[in-house]
Amino acid sequence: MTITVTATGIAGGVWSGVVTGPGPQPPDIEVLHESAVLARPALAPLGEERWRLDVPIPAHLIGEGLQIFVIRASGTEERLASFVVTAGAPVTGDPQAEIALLRAELELLKSAFRHQHAPREED
Repeated sequence: MTITVTATGIAGGVWSGVVTGPGPQPPDIEVLHESAVLARPALAPLGEERWRLDVPIPAHLIGEGLQIFVIRASGTEERLASFVVTAGAPVTGDPQAEIALLRAELELLKSAFRHQHAPREED
């Protein structure tokens, strides 16, 4: 079974979701903003192999335009979920939000590519 994250909503500046994963221990989750690790939130148990994930959105990150947050398992490049916060002038339709998400995913791909092709020490 792989790790999945299902969004449950956003309220009071906190994005919430449910994490489902293998094993009795919660997976190590990290939240990225502009390709930088923002937080490693704690997970609250909900039952067998399920945990509640709450991601507080820092006020200093809310600004004009789209802010994209990506949720992934620590140490991986796989996007488990993402959410967008829009502020300021209204966004004219979903295409801009989709482009912003694609840019965030491209940044993750670039990071994974660089990591994969980084020089390695010989044993």
